[in-house]
Amino acid sequence: MKAVIFDEIEIIRIGLLNIFNHSSDIIVIDDFNSFDELSDFLALNCVDLIIADFFQSENFDFDFFRSIKKRNKNTKILVFSNVLDKKIIFSSIRAGVDGYLHKTAVKEEIIDAVRKVKENNEYFSENVSNIILKSYLSNVKYGEEISEKKPRNLTRREIQILKLVCDGMTNQQIADGLCISIRTVDTHKSNIMQKLQLKTTADLVAFAFKSGLVAID
Repeated sequence: MKAVIFDEIEIIRIGLLNIFNHSSDIIVIDDFNSFDELSDFLALNCVDLIIADFFQSENFDFDFFRSIKKRNKNTKILVFSNVLDKKIIFSSIRAGVDGYLHKTAVKEEIIDAVRKVKENNEYFSENVSNIILKSYLSNVKYGEEISEKKPRNLTRREIQILKLVCDGMTNQQIADGLCISIRTVDTHKSNIMQKLQLKTTADLVAFAFKSGLVAID
């Protein structure tokens, strides 16, 4: 998996490079401290993964993430940031990022996050996930929209998979547990998203809680 790193803080770039230098399946081909240089590089080169702390850059716009996905939908974007502002998190999700990792993450979580997004799963740090759920459940941004959607048009299998997603299981774990292919899991998730008019896994989890399909501990 060919990756690039963007962070304006040198020690962060060095730390990430050191982590991935010991990984056999992740190769960092370049790192950047200039947003403009990163943009110029990506305009001419395709990569599998972008790890970026965008918020420090004055020139950043969330359309940047959208443009990356438009050029190559297979490019994974993992935000690596100290920012825990819910508006920024939701803007990132709507812009198409595949994960949002807080900078308090240890080495093992960073590698796990990268491998999760590599396998077409989304990854959010626990503190980021808590913000997403709390915002939805308190109706701050999308509560009314989600509560209007009804689960009655979901099949029993789709509801089962929805609950497993809310338990934090990856597509591969769901496939293994139900003895079905990962492609079948992907198809079910796509059908669920389409039926409920949702766009992201975060939307899906929030809907499950709002609709009562999954109980809040």
